Amino acid sequence: MFHLNKELPKIEIKDDDFDITVSNQIVTSIITRSNLYKTKQGFRVGSNMSDIEKKSKTIRNELKIAKGSITIGHLGQMIIFNGVAFIDENNNNLVDYIWIKKE
Repeated sequence: MFHLNKELPKIEIKDDDFDITVSNQIVTSIITRSNLYKTKQGFRVGSNMSDIEKKSKTIRNELKIAKGSITIGHLGQMIIFNGVAFIDENNNNLVDYIWIKKE
């Protein structure tokens, strides 16, 4: 059993803060476009993608829709750090949404 030494702050969650996908009564994906929530490392919507690259020691990947070798559309860029995808959909070097997906 766990005991808290202090009371947790109350957070008001709005209906549009999260897009949650459920399959067979199991949460499989959570997406947020709200900058109210951050990761343990302090990254959130609006964070600089370059800062995440430096911390994660990875490079961003191009997100695109393709049919075979033909690219149909570009969706922005993504960095995956500790199982969390940080998406920059308009290539302005800022996180537009965060996506957590069950692997």
